[in-house]
Amino acid sequence: MERKAYLSLFEDVPALDPDAEDDEQNVVEASMEMEQDGTIEQIWARNYIGHDFDLRYQFLVKHDGNERSLIDHLGKEFLTGDDDTHDPDLREEVQEGDEIIIRVENTETEYLYHANAAVSVDYEAGLMGFIETVLDALPFGGEN
Repeated sequence: MERKAYLSLFEDVPALDPDAEDDEQNVVEASMEMEQDGTIEQIWARNYIGHDFDLRYQFLVKHDGNERSLIDHLGKEFLTGDDDTHDPDLREEVQEGDEIIIRVENTETEYLYHANAAVSVDYEAGLMGFIETVLDALPFGGEN
C-alpha cells in the first residue's frame, strides 16, 4: 500500500437556481473511503479572482454515518474567499472505513465557478511520525 493517499476535486460548480427542484444542483463533491487508519495532513482550497465569496468549500469526515467538519473558520464550517488560497495547519486522525469528503457549494445565481481543492492523508507516519519529527528537532543533550 502507498504511504500517502490524495483526494482532489477539480471541476465546475453550477450556479444556484432558486427555482430548481434539485436543492443540491449547485453542489459538487468528491469522496474517498479510508483503506486503513491514517492522518489527514493537509487540506487545500483555491478561490479564484471573481468568486466573490460565493464558492464555499467544506472538508468533512464521515464516521459511522455521521459527518464532522475538519474546519472551523471564523465560526463557519467552510472556507471561502476571492483570489485566496487556503492551506490551514491540520492533523486529523481517521480510521479505516471513514469517508473523507470535499464538498463545494456555489451560492451565486448567475455564474458557474471552478472549484479546486485537495486533501492528503499519511498512512505510514500518522500522528506518531509527527511526534517523532518534533522530538528529533528538539535539542536534547548532545555536544555543543
